[in-house]
Amino acid sequence: MKREELLRSREYWLMKIQNGIFNLTEQYIKNNNLNKTQLAVELGVTREYISDVLNGDFDDKISKLVYLSLAMNKVPVVSYIDMNECLSNDAVDGGAK
Repeated sequence: MKREELLRSREYWLMKIQNGIFNLTEQYIKNNNLNKTQLAVELGVTREYISDVLNGDFDDKISKLVYLSLAMNKVPVVSYIDMNECLSNDAVDGGAK
């Protein structure tokens, strides 16, 4: 698959968001010295849900992602740019994103 095809795919952007939530969750666990069960209790979700997040096995509602972000004292920032601008930026950056 060419890089442009990748950037145009739904799966790429879903994975990017999932990776962001994964990284946020991992960092929160580390910074607060928590295990999965403690994190689940603190966030008001099940341990299984935390396991799904950490395994990348979730495709959640936006409201749930916002809830998780805010519960970990982070603010989700979403921006939208034109696809052509994205492809141009990617070409300049050498596909490093």
